[in-house]
Amino acid sequence: MPELVKYSDSPVIAVKGPITRKILAHGPSLMTVEVSFSDEFVDVPHSHFHDQICVILEGMFELNLNGEMIMMTPGDSIFLPGNVPHCVNSLTPGKLLDIFNPRRDDFLK
Repeated sequence: MPELVKYSDSPVIAVKGPITRKILAHGPSLMTVEVSFSDEFVDVPHSHFHDQICVILEGMFELNLNGEMIMMTPGDSIFLPGNVPHCVNSLTPGKLLDIFNPRRDDFLK
């Protein structure tokens, strides 16, 4: 069944440091999440079984992809298969859109 998510109704969730997220539309097999960085931030690589697409909306980011550093700017996107070590470091304040398959149920707790 279709489920509309109004952007203004989606709460801002503190993640860590200057990072927040808003959970947007999702179903059991797919989830969209807006991630905001209010300042520069360096993260540590992680992995998860979910496939992920990351789209840079605003700002400049450095993607750490299994130890290789890749610059990403607005409009850039990447597909990350599950279990690939990665993280993004914000070089400026910015936003990105993450899309996960399946849904990140851990984000809903």
